[in-house]
Amino acid sequence: MFIKRTSKKQNGKIYHSVALVEGYRENGIVKHRTIANLTKWNPAMIEGFEKVLKGGDVNTFDDLSLESGKAFGALYVLDKLAKEIGIEKGLGGSQNAKLSLVMIFGRILNQGSRLGLVSWQNDQAIQEIIGINKFDEDQLYSAMDWLNENQENIEKNLWKYRYGHKIPELFLYDVTSSYLEGDKNELAQYGYNRDGKKFKKQIVIGLLTDDEGIPVAVRVFNGNTPDTQTVEEQINTLAEQFKVKKLTFVGDRGMIKSDQKTKLEMKEWYWITATTKPQIETLIKRDIIQLSLFEENLCEVIEDNIRYILRKNPVRAKEISDNRKSKVEKLTKKLKNQTNTCQSIPKPNRKHRLKSLTSILNPEISLDI
Repeated sequence: MFIKRTSKKQNGKIYHSVALVEGYRENGIVKHRTIANLTKWNPAMIEGFEKVLKGGDVNTFDDLSLESGKAFGALYVLDKLAKEIGIEKGLGGSQNAKLSLVMIFGRILNQGSRLGLVSWQNDQAIQEIIGINKFDEDQLYSAMDWLNENQENIEKNLWKYRYGHKIPELFLYDVTSSYLEGDKNELAQYGYNRDGKKFKKQIVIGLLTDDEGIPVAVRVFNGNTPDTQTVEEQINTLAEQFKVKKLTFVGDRGMIKSDQKTKLEMKEWYWITATTKPQIETLIKRDIIQLSLFEENLCEVIEDNIRYILRKNPVRAKEISDNRKSKVEKLTKKLKNQTNTCQSIPKPNRKHRLKSLTSILNPEISLDI
């Protein structure tokens, strides 16, 4: 095979063509046939190809002509996962559903804004994989409105796809918060800020999952909503939206309190939570439990139809031990510094020094000495 270049003049213009040609014999006669038309190829690519045909090597970057195609692999994997876990079934096949998928995949791969996704799409095989062509930020915001309006239907679709007639009986629930720089969000309020951002409004987010941690429902609340108040809506979601008849609800000690326990018991549902320190102290005073029961092995105590599962937590014990050790080391170091200071000045303020040292042991205690 070889590269054949030809030129011809027609109507005063000269036309050039390049072809890949193969030579062969027929009845002893050498003939040629065209394998491919290379006229539209980049000249550098033609020269590199010709060099290879002549037995040469293309071993420098100058000999190569490279073009970058659209990114395909990551989107393809995410699309397969979305099909496997039912996200595409839950969303459906509408234009807004596909735009929602783009936002989900973009959040994982790009982690930018909606406006950022508009430029990001130019380098991604979105049309080939998801089946959607060009979009702008207004379409993405419209898709978000669609998600908000259809949230419960989407959750129901996911529920049917995952569980069918085998409804789970154990559900896990927790809340978090996210602070806002602005104050125009309709749910933004000042509340208990888990991010440690003072003077920032926030929203509260409640996530309900099955026993494997797979999300079942998510709700967003006003930023000043107590954890306990979010539980009631999740109870209603399970009862009304998913028609759950039997379950055990698991939440931390700050959200399942007397009112929430009563609502769960009214539906003949069970609950699992942790006891607070004051509750443990009360149980010890009533001689229902003893500190000696907190061992490596599980211990069960039943009182007033409530099961208390007791066990020593070695991880927490180590945390407490490390914290105590850190305080002792800090106190010893500061005590040495304070002693040196008191010895170096004529009239040291001993009350102030003692108060400073005491604050290391317990920052909440303010001694009036």
